[in-house]
Amino acid sequence: DLLIKGAAPDVFHADPVTMEQFIREAPEGTRWLADAAGDPAPDRLDAEPVTVVVGPEGGLTVGEVDRLRAAGYRSTTLGPFTLRFETAALAASAIVAAARQRGMHG
Repeated sequence: DLLIKGAAPDVFHADPVTMEQFIREAPEGTRWLADAAGDPAPDRLDAEPVTVVVGPEGGLTVGEVDRLRAAGYRSTTLGPFTLRFETAALAASAIVAAARQRGMHG
C-alpha cells in the first residue's frame, strides 16, 4: 500500500559523505537523531520529509551530535532497546510509515 502511494523511503546519500555535506544537503522537514535516551517519536506525521540519522556501531562523537542538534535534529528514541545500525534504520522507517498512516488516516 505504501509503495503504491509513492511513500516508500528514499535513501539519502548511499555513498559516504562528510557530516558537514550531509547536514548541508539534508532536505527540509522533520529531523531525528536516533538516540535511546531521546524523546518518543510523534504518534502522527504528515507527508513532509523525515530525515533520520542512525549512528555507527560505536556511536556518534559528541561533536557530531552537537553539529546535528545545531542543524535541527531532535534526539528521538526508536524503542527501549539498543539496536544495531541496520536494525535501527529499519525500525526508523517503520516508525515513520506508521506515524504517517495515522496522520493521514486518523
